[in-house]
Amino acid sequence: MNILFYTPVNFRCRDIESLAKKYLEEGNTVFLLSTSEIGSLHYAFSEMGAGVATLSSAGKSFLVGTLQSVKGLIKFCRENKIDLLFSHLEPTNFIAVLAQYFIKARVVIYRHHVDLAKLLHFEKSFTYKLTYRLAKDIISVSEEGKQYMIDHEGVVPGKIESINLGYDFSRYNDISKSNVDLIRQEYKHDLLLVTAGSLIHFKRQELSVELVHRARNKGINASLLILGIGSDLGRLIDLVKKYNVEDRVFFVGYKENILDYFSASDFLIHPSLSESSCVVVKEAALVELPVIACKGVGDFDNYLINKVNGITVDKEYFVVESLHHIEKYLVDPHVYKTCGANLKTEIMRRFSIESVFSRYSKYGNK
Repeated sequence: MNILFYTPVNFRCRDIESLAKKYLEEGNTVFLLSTSEIGSLHYAFSEMGAGVATLSSAGKSFLVGTLQSVKGLIKFCRENKIDLLFSHLEPTNFIAVLAQYFIKARVVIYRHHVDLAKLLHFEKSFTYKLTYRLAKDIISVSEEGKQYMIDHEGVVPGKIESINLGYDFSRYNDISKSNVDLIRQEYKHDLLLVTAGSLIHFKRQELSVELVHRARNKGINASLLILGIGSDLGRLIDLVKKYNVEDRVFFVGYKENILDYFSASDFLIHPSLSESSCVVVKEAALVELPVIACKGVGDFDNYLINKVNGITVDKEYFVVESLHHIEKYLVDPHVYKTCGANLKTEIMRRFSIESVFSRYSKYGNK
């Protein structure tokens, strides 16, 4: 088969790469088409032997941009005789479902969120609603995402398949011990916390900042690395100044070598209210970093067992309960480090590409 991965992003996505690699190993021909400029994702696909291309409509009006994108996708699929198209995220999903009527490829769109559309107030937009009405095949990366579509968005259950994200964990670069040592030296405190993700309201990074503030008031010498970019950056900077923790909270930005930062840290703090199947927690598990996350968010309850392979806290009392565990960590870190090791075992079992690839057989084989 000729298989196309269609996405708006250009940064590394190990789940997409892993599925592409598996298809390549099965003897298929694989392409990556993105709507952004050439980036690290393209280089990763190219190194695996896949074809790569970009198709952008930036600067165009909505109507002109949409028509141009649909026309470009149709042309690409016809020229490369695409049999199976996997589309990721809402901008390209809309284009893919419009183009599906003019190409022979089977079009499958991915749902990477549960309720984020509602939280960000675009669940009633024309393009969003039309995408899921026209879609013929949808993959939700969690059972929770699938159920939300059925219960709250009226999507026909029969066209949704829930498939865990699958990873070839060798796609992650080796950890650089020298980088880890430099990070620890630069942000030296008794306890180094890290939070990672888009800096948007529903990720609630302000609670991580508050946690550092309260820890300091209790005499705990903790610092926090904030990895990520987003619209909330200014608000978070103001909050850091308000709490007078500029010497303890550091905005690191987006980093490709996220595992180096996780390896240098003592805890991943993840107060997010909206996830489907969180990548950050999986990446933390790879380096056995203890995780604090919220109960009842995304698929966490399916695999995070409190005090066994992670710490799950009430979303309404995130700071108070997290501070309690930080205090306990300083007394007995072994318990929490064991949780990190146990989580790695569970993540590698549950989310390996080998364990999920058979679920893709329904979409066609070479």
